[in-house]
Formats: sequence, C-alpha cells, structure tokens
Amino acid sequence: MKKYTVLYAEDDTKLLNNYADFLDLFFREVLKATSGQEALNLYEEKSPDVIITDINMPNMNGLDFVKKVREKNRDIIIIVLSAYTDQNKLLTATRLFLTQYLIKPIKSNDLVVLIQDIIHLLDKRENHQILQINKNYFWDKRKLKLLNKKGQDMGLQAKEINLLNLFCTTNLNKVYSTKEILNFIWGDSNVDTSTSGKLRVLFSMLNKKLKYDLFESTYKVGYKLKRD
Repeated sequence: MKKYTVLYAEDDTKLLNNYADFLDLFFREVLKATSGQEALNLYEEKSPDVIITDINMPNMNGLDFVKKVREKNRDIIIIVLSAYTDQNKLLTATRLFLTQYLIKPIKSNDLVVLIQDIIHLLDKRENHQILQINKNYFWDKRKLKLLNKKGQDMGLQAKEINLLNLFCTTNLNKVYSTKEILNFIWGDSNVDTSTSGKLRVLFSMLNKKLKYDLFESTYKVGYKLKRD
C-alpha cells in the first residue's frame, strides 16, 4: 500500500512530469515544484516524507533549498539528482546529510532499487516513531501529530503540540510539575495564579477538542498522561 509523500523539484517540466509519473507508482502523493522557492513553500505546507530535487533551478537552487530544509529538519530523506559532477557542489552536498546524490541520466533500475530502500527505511522509522499513549490515541514523534485509533490527525494547535511533545519525549509515565510545563511552553519560571491559569485553560481546550481527558493530575506533584 502506498502511504508516503514525496516532493520532487525540477525546473525542466518534461523531466518533472516524467519522473512524477514514475514516482506515483511508489508514493501516495507526488508534490511537484519547478523552483527552489516553490519547493520550500510546498515543504513547509505539506511536510513530505521524502525530498528529491535537482540543483539548477530558478528563484533558489536545489542546494540552497536543502539548506533551508536542514535548518528545521535533520532527519528527512533527501535525494539530489543533478547533471553536475563539480567537486565543489559534491562537497557542499555531502555537508547537507543527503541520503543520496545521483548524477543524471539515472537508470530506471537504479532508481527503483533506491526508492525501495527508502520505503523500507521509512517503514522502519515509522515503527519507532509512533507511540501509543493509550487505547484511544497515538503520538507521531516525527511529524508531531496526535492521531486517534483510526490514524486520523487531531489537528492540534502550536501550544497543544508543544504540550504533547513534552510528555512524549521520554517516559510516557513521567509526571511533570506545573512549573516544568509552564517553563517549556511559555518560558515562565514562576508559578502564580495567572500563569497556572493559562495551563488550566490549555488543558480544558484540549479536553474539549478531543472530548477526552488526555491528562490527569497527580496531587501536589503535577500532571501525567492518562494511560488507560
């Protein structure tokens, strides 16, 4: 079953469409861009699982696009396809933690093997990145999403995501104090009526959205995930 998304950036529209048709055989969705800036916008909007990009593109070249991505994400799989064999470009590419750098033209058999290896790697990552919080909810550590038991994204807001990220980073049974939570989400180091009130509002809004109490309080200690 096709379940991953790939972003392919290439300024040659004929090549772009040809490769996109090929990639569609393996990926659930193929996002297409004809410039580095368009690719960056799509990356930020869609959060693809894999990036495949050419180097020579207008408005932002492929390597600059990859640099921008790497500032935010060190783990996403990135493949550079290029006609360049210039050593300086190759050296720059190696510093960007690429999964692969391929020189055009690329044999279809080689690309098939590479894509199969990538999908296998994504499957292994997925098995380690999805945490089961309880019988109703799962946390996707890689994409920072709360999923219900049907795999649907619950659409959390920024502070709600930060809250889940804190509780799901290490031990799911850990109890966090009010001060620790406030400091992580708002940078508040002092706990008073107004600051603790913000936290109660955050919990209340999240419970209302989920129609479920995802957290439970521990008397005079703090809060922990509800693990029933």
